[in-house]
Amino acid sequence: MLVGAILWIVPLGLAALAEETPVLFDLGVFFSKAAVVTFGGAYAILPYVAQEAVHAWHWLTPAQMMTGLGLAESTPGPLIMVLQYVGFVAAWQQPGALDPLTAATLGALLTTWVTFLPGFIWIFLFAPALERIESIRPLRQALWGITAAVTGLMLHLTLEFGAARALVARGRHSLADAGAGGGVFCGV
Repeated sequence: MLVGAILWIVPLGLAALAEETPVLFDLGVFFSKAAVVTFGGAYAILPYVAQEAVHAWHWLTPAQMMTGLGLAESTPGPLIMVLQYVGFVAAWQQPGALDPLTAATLGALLTTWVTFLPGFIWIFLFAPALERIESIRPLRQALWGITAAVTGLMLHLTLEFGAARALVARGRHSLADAGAGGGVFCGV
């Protein structure tokens, strides 16, 4: 646990020292929080990340987020694709004193690191107890409830970014037009 904590905190500390590019620290803290408070895999974290990255932090436009989600769903492993995309675009658009490509690359790497490291820590800590947890009926039922919640989050993500942006596209004629203003590929 100590090794995991050090591996998690050191990159955040380095990002905090990069005062000329404050978005890196913001990305590190946000994705660390997302990794800790979400449970249920990619479709549990993606609606949260989409909501926060677009509406709270304004790192991406809705069209850019939809582009990232579409890119991710076209390949295996949607979580890593979308999170790296969000980190890359956020740092590209707010590079501070760094070159945009350098900032974006650091943003994507930091996002990946702080998102996945906590999961590995949890696995090493709790995997030995998993069978015992599943044998306790109230805990097993809680896990079923989490599964239902994840299904609801998937529906929310579909409605928020699918129907509202792609299918209706607010009077636009194609997905390429829906990306206009934010760029078809992350606005770069």
